[in-house]
Amino acid sequence: MPSPFTHSTTPPADWDRLFPAERPLPADGVFELGLVLGGTVSAGAYTAGVVDFLIEALDAWQAAKAAHPGEASVPFWDARLQTVTGTSGGGVIAALLGRCLSWRFPHVRATTSEADARLNPLYEVWVNQLDIRDMLDIADLQGDDSTRLVSLLNPKPLERARDLIVHYEDHFDVSQRVQRRYLADPLPLFLTLTNLRGVPYSTDMGSGLSQHHVSHADHVRIAAYTLGEPGVLRPDEFGACLNASGKPGYLPWAEYAKFALGTSAFPVGFPTRALQRPMAHYQYRPVVIPGADGQGQTVRPMVPNWGLLPEPAPSHTYNFLVADGGMTNNEPIQLARSELAGHVGRNPRKGENARRAVLLIDPFAEVPTLGPEGKQSLFKELGAMLGTWKEQARYDSRDILLATDEDCFSRYMITARRPGAAAGGKSIATACASAFGGFLSHAFRRHDFLLGRLNAQEYLRKKLVLPIGNPLFSAWRQQASAAQLAHWTVMDGTQPSLPIIPLLGACATSEPLPAYPRDAFNPQDDDFQNLLGMRIRAVLRQATHDIGPSGIEGFLAALYLKIGQIFGDDKLQAMVTDWFVDSLRDWDLSD
Repeated sequence: MPSPFTHSTTPPADWDRLFPAERPLPADGVFELGLVLGGTVSAGAYTAGVVDFLIEALDAWQAAKAAHPGEASVPFWDARLQTVTGTSGGGVIAALLGRCLSWRFPHVRATTSEADARLNPLYEVWVNQLDIRDMLDIADLQGDDSTRLVSLLNPKPLERARDLIVHYEDHFDVSQRVQRRYLADPLPLFLTLTNLRGVPYSTDMGSGLSQHHVSHADHVRIAAYTLGEPGVLRPDEFGACLNASGKPGYLPWAEYAKFALGTSAFPVGFPTRALQRPMAHYQYRPVVIPGADGQGQTVRPMVPNWGLLPEPAPSHTYNFLVADGGMTNNEPIQLARSELAGHVGRNPRKGENARRAVLLIDPFAEVPTLGPEGKQSLFKELGAMLGTWKEQARYDSRDILLATDEDCFSRYMITARRPGAAAGGKSIATACASAFGGFLSHAFRRHDFLLGRLNAQEYLRKKLVLPIGNPLFSAWRQQASAAQLAHWTVMDGTQPSLPIIPLLGACATSEPLPAYPRDAFNPQDDDFQNLLGMRIRAVLRQATHDIGPSGIEGFLAALYLKIGQIFGDDKLQAMVTDWFVDSLRDWDLSD
C-alpha cells in the first residue's frame, strides 16, 4: 500500500546512515534491550519501582564482572540498554533517567530509611511529590481577572517534580559519578507527545488537487550522554549532557524538563504545555515505501507541506502546544523496535537465535473490557467512544500479542502482579479511580513502588530468559562448571534457560511482598472534603472568565458552568466523593 504522505525521492545525504533499513545484529555475547515505558497516570509509582530494580540489578552485575573479569563465577555476557521510549508518566521516568543515570543513588527497599529514600529520584518524584492535596490547592486560580482556567487540578506538584530535574544537584547526592557501561552512549530517549498544533502533510492527487492531512502523533528524540563528554548530535534530535552548557542543540535542563511536562499533560486534569523545536526536525520522519512489484522496501522521509505554516520553513523555530503523549498512538514500541533493528529489519524471535528485544513495562496490561454489541443510549455510546479512543491510543494490538507470546523472545512485558488479584490494574493501588487513585495516598504509591521492585525481580529471574543454547551464553558455558551452570539455569516451560540479566548481590535476595494499603485513605475525611470543595468552587468561578461569544471553547466552558449550576457545588463534591468511595471499595482498599 503506498504511503498516504508525500515523501522525498532525494533524501538528505546522511539519510541512510541515520535511518538504516536494517541494523546489524549485536556482537557475540551482547544482548540489546529497548525499554518502553507505557502511560501510567499515578501508576508511575509502579513503573518507577520496576525501573529502580532494573538499574540496581544491572549495576550489581556490572560491578561483579569488574571485580571478577572473565571468571565463570559471574556470568560474563552483556545486556545493553540501547534506547528508552516513554509515554505520559512513562515519559517522565524516561526523562528522569536521562538526568540521573550519571550518578549513583540509593535504591529503595521496604527497610530503606525515609532519608535515604528521598535521595532516589524515581522514588522522590513518584512517591513523595505527586499528592492530591497540592493538586487541590487553589493558589493557581487566585490571580487577577486575567487568570485563566487551564486545568481542573493545580499543576504545582508536577512543576515541583520538574524542578527536581532542573536542579538535580540541589536535591540529590552528586558526589558519586558512575559510568554505566551497559548503556548506549548516547542513550536515545523518545518522549511521545500529542501535538495540538499539528504538522501538515499533503499528497499530490494530480490535476492541481491535493489531499491534506495533519499529524498530531508526535515525539521528541533526545540523545542523553551519561558516560562522559557530549558528542555530535543528529539533525533530528536534542542533546542532554552534564557538560554541554551552551553547546548548540543541547537543551538547558529547564527546557529539557518542559518536554517531560509535555508528555504527561493529562487531558483537562493538567495543563497543556507550549514547546518549541527546530522545524528542521520534521524533515527526518521516516516512512517505509513498498516496492512497486511488492518486493523490497525503502525508507524515505515524510516531507511536511511547509507552505501551510506561516513561518518560513524549514530553517526556523516551530512553536507548538502539546498534551499527554498517550492521547494518540505514537507507537512507542515501534520507536524502540526500529532503533534496535532498523525500519525494515526484524529482531529474531526464536529463542535459539534472539539477539535483541523490546521490554515493555505496562502497569495496566490486563484482560480488556469490550464495548457494546448493539445500539445503546446516547450517553452509554459516548462512554464507549471514550473507551475506544483510550484503547486505540495505547498500542498496536500486534505489539501486545507479540509481547505476550511465550514463543517470541524479541518482546517481553512486565505488568503488575499481586497474589490473589488479577494481573494488571487490579494488582496495584494506584490504578483505582481511573488510575488517579495513587495521588490520594502516599501509602498507595509506596506499595506500588515496592511491588514494582518485587515484580521486576521475579521477571528478571524467571521470564526475561533465553534458552540455554542461545549463542549469547556460548563463551560463558564453555568455561562454567556443572555447578555454576546448574546455579543459573531456570526452567522456562519445559526448556532449560538462562537469565539475560543475572541477579547478584542484594538483588538476589528475595524482595518481600508489601502489605496491601487498605484503609490508608478516607475520601470523607474533613480535611480532604474541605480541599475538594474549595477546588470545585474555584474552578466553577474561574470558568465564567472563559465563556466567549462563540467557539467550541466558549461552549464547553458554558456547559461546564451550567452543569455546576444545575447540580450545585455540594452535589458535584458528593459525586466526586462517591466515585472515590466506590473505586476504593472495588480495589479492596476500604470496606
